[in-house]
Amino acid sequence: MYDASGNKIKKSYTDKTVTPNLTTTTDTLVYFTYKNDTLQFVSTEEGRARTFKCETTRRLVFRYYFYDYFEKDHLRKCTRCYLQTS
Repeated sequence: MYDASGNKIKKSYTDKTVTPNLTTTTDTLVYFTYKNDTLQFVSTEEGRARTFKCETTRRLVFRYYFYDYFEKDHLRKCTRCYLQTS
């Protein structure tokens, strides 16, 4: 699904190779991208911030953020990607 400006705002995919069928939905709201209603990453001018969820045996949940910085050339194509963890 696209908005009036031609930006993709929703994508649904059904995997029929498994039983039961698995449906994956990706939503994009301006800078935020969600997969099955879970935040995947936030787009920024320099790159993106990704989330990672870690659960322990004591049912504690930790959220880590990874920052990907994209180095672009004069044609705005990504030439390098740098990873910074928090």
